[in-house]
Parts: sequence; structure tokens; C-alpha cells
Amino acid sequence: MSELPARVAELAEQAAAADGVEVLQVRLTGGHDGRVLRVVLDADDPVEADVVEQVARRLSRALDAEDP
Repeated sequence: MSELPARVAELAEQAAAADGVEVLQVRLTGGHDGRVLRVVLDADDPVEADVVEQVARRLSRALDAEDP
């Protein structure tokens, strides 16, 4: 597992907060052939798929803006 910059976790938390969900875990996995950023979300009610999609898109845009 690769080390995850603290800024990535901050961006994930900001992206999730916009939809009222909480980030439980952020992990970067993979290696030379590709990496995967895994973000685990939680809320009082079940997290709907459209919320997951919105958070993922928001986080993707934020990551692109930080490192174009």
C-alpha cells in the first residue's frame, strides 16, 4: 500500500461533507500498473448510489485541480 498524502484525505472529507456524509477511511492501493483510491463513506441513513457518485465526481475534480 502506498502512503497517502494528508491533503487527499482532506479533499475527500470536503467532498463528502457537501452531501452530508462522513469519510471513514481513505486508502491508496495498487502499484506500478495502476493505483486505486478507496474512500469509505458513512451516514446515519444508508448512503445512496447517487450520493457516492456525486462525492466521487467532486473528489475527482478537486484532485485534478490540486495536481492538473
